[in-house]
Order: sequence, then C-alpha cells, then structure tokens
Amino acid sequence: MVTLNPAWQLGVDKRVGSIEVGKDADIAIFSAHPFDPATRVEMTLVDGIVYFDRAHDDGKRATITAAKRRSRGEGALLHAQPPAPGGGGGPAADADVASRSAGRASSPSPVP
Repeated sequence: MVTLNPAWQLGVDKRVGSIEVGKDADIAIFSAHPFDPATRVEMTLVDGIVYFDRAHDDGKRATITAAKRRSRGEGALLHAQPPAPGGGGGPAADADVASRSAGRASSPSPVP
C-alpha cells in the first residue's frame, strides 16, 4: 500500500504506487468517500482477482435467504390466507394456541 511519491522515493515505483497494467495493486472500490459512515465497499480486487462484488453478493444473499425460509417452512406463512371476517380461526385454532401457551407455562425455569 504505497502511493506513487513514496514508491518513487523507495525506488519501487516501477512495480507499485499507481494503477497501471503490470503493476502490483490491491484495490477497494467504495460507494462514496471511504471515511463517510454510510459508505459501502462495492468491489475488492487483490492481485487482479475479484474477491468481492456487491452486485453478485446481493443476489446471492437473496437466494440464500429464500432457501433458508423454505427450509424452515416460512414460505407458507408468507402466502397464507387471512382468516375469514368474524372468524378467529375456529375452535381448533383456539385449542392449538391454548396448548402452546400451556406448554410454555410448564417449561422448566432456568436455575439462578
């Protein structure tokens, strides 16, 4: 991580110090000034290899999140039909809620 003037002073300016073909460089591309708190890294390159690209990362995150929801069965909750007007789900739903509440009440409490 040496800019051009220090690289020149050290005698390594032919190899590092600026972004040119054939020179060694690690680059981080930011969405705004790097010291701005809202700035995000958009892309990171090390030795010419892209190690991070936000455009690809956002797409992968959405795919992984959807897969996690499907594996947990949460996808069904997203597409569930609301109860009919005036109906709270009926006696079966009320019994299910009551049994869940009873299960919580009978759970052992942690030892202090």
